[in-house]
Amino acid sequence: LALAEKYLSEGAQVYGFSRRLCPLSHKNLHAVQAALLDTPNIPGIMFELLIGQKKLDLVVLNAGILGDIAYMKDVPLYDLKKTMDINLWGNKIVLDWLFKHVEDVSQVIAISSGAAVNGSKGWNGYSISKAALNMMVALYAVEKPDTHFTSFAPGLVDTAMQEYLCS
Repeated sequence: LALAEKYLSEGAQVYGFSRRLCPLSHKNLHAVQAALLDTPNIPGIMFELLIGQKKLDLVVLNAGILGDIAYMKDVPLYDLKKTMDINLWGNKIVLDWLFKHVEDVSQVIAISSGAAVNGSKGWNGYSISKAALNMMVALYAVEKPDTHFTSFAPGLVDTAMQEYLCS
């Protein structure tokens, strides 16, 4: 949201989708409410959002869920799969669509986490999915040398997930 506000203030065209309605209103904002968990519908959402776009300067992959804080042995496989579907596979679908339909994608930033390398107790699915996201981004970087890829762990971010962790 902060990045969208910043780029809109600089006159950029901003495209995005999120599971919540975007609270911003701006003539240069093109926003759709959709969830990455809805994997079969992501290509249609991308088509609706980006039809006719030939160039994207920056793509930020920011979606992520934490899942329950619990011991690995206590987390059902279903919950781990849901976290992977959102934090990893949904982003793969987005990238695959972009590279098929947009001629020039200059830069991709995947929002990662220190949890991808720390192995904190209870952060199981989140840690696994962010580590896998880092590797997926590294693999795309090798395959798509004309696009700059970065996995970035920004540290603490003021989000609903952070509020949950602090409570």
